Parts: sequence; C-alpha cells; structure tokens
Amino acid sequence: MCKSRRRSPRATGYWSQALDVRRKYPGLLVALATSFSVLPALLHFRESRLTAARLLARNSIIGGGAAAVLLYPELVFRTAPYVSRGVNKANEVVASMQAKATRGGGGAVAE
Repeated sequence: MCKSRRRSPRATGYWSQALDVRRKYPGLLVALATSFSVLPALLHFRESRLTAARLLARNSIIGGGAAAVLLYPELVFRTAPYVSRGVNKANEVVASMQAKATRGGGGAVAE
C-alpha cells in the first residue's frame, strides 16, 4: 500500500517562495532560459560560425519562446486572435492560388 506523501512545512515554504520569484521576475527567468538555451551555440562558435549561428537562432527562438509562453500565458491569449486572422488570410490566399492554378489561370502555383 502506498501512503500519500505530504509536503513538510519547510518544503511548502520553499515552493511558495519559488512561485513568488516566478511571479515577480518572469522576464529574468525568460532571459535565463534563453541564455542557457544558446549556450551550445556559443560553445560551437570556434568550430563553425555557420553552425553556431544556426544553433543560436534555433535555440533562442525555441528556448526563449517556450519560456516566454510558459511564464507569460497572457501573451498567448492576447495574440491568439491576431494569429488566427493571419492564418485564415494565408489560407484564403493559398486556396485562391490553387483554384487559379487548377483552372489554368496562370497562378503562381504549378502542379
């Protein structure tokens, strides 16, 4: 049988302090996460600048972006309608280009 584990008052205090730091300094935490994610790129800088640049761009977008989304969920909620409208417009443009191409209208998409 498994006993349910309860946190000690000390662990609960540490957990609440950690959450307070997260609430007070989300920008600092995003910067730390981004800096840790670009560290491999800096280590590859002497070997290949192209590889380092690729790693720097990829890891800063993925690491920093993920940290920003996790620590700033309100950012996602604010930008979601704009992103949705942009995706819908792009879908309409692609659909019209495909329709022109299938009709032989000389659209940019050729099959």
